[in-house]
Amino acid sequence: MKKVLFLFILSITISSCSKDTRNELSSDDLVGKWQRSDTDTSFEFQYNFLTDFTGYQTEKSIDTNLNETSSAISFTWTANEDILTLTFDAEEIVSKYTLNLHGQLILDEFDGYYFSKVE
Repeated sequence: MKKVLFLFILSITISSCSKDTRNELSSDDLVGKWQRSDTDTSFEFQYNFLTDFTGYQTEKSIDTNLNETSSAISFTWTANEDILTLTFDAEEIVSKYTLNLHGQLILDEFDGYYFSKVE
């Protein structure tokens, strides 16, 4: 009887623990357009993950003279467990990733920023 009571209390304790991130991640979770948290009227940075494991990074900035500069760079991507790999022409970014309870993408490579899904 003590063993059953202990297991019951243990299961309630474990299930009631709060967590900031989801444990089970899938590459499907990443598909879509993600905007970095420091985006404002003069700066925008986004990743767009496509279902065929390709994508593109876009960056746009507007200077004080209202001149706009933008770029789009294509990449391929893989997500294995909690590791995201982005492969550009001349660079590879490997980063641990998580999705928090608000659905925001957290990449260790971008310490201090998060990405919100916009599409």
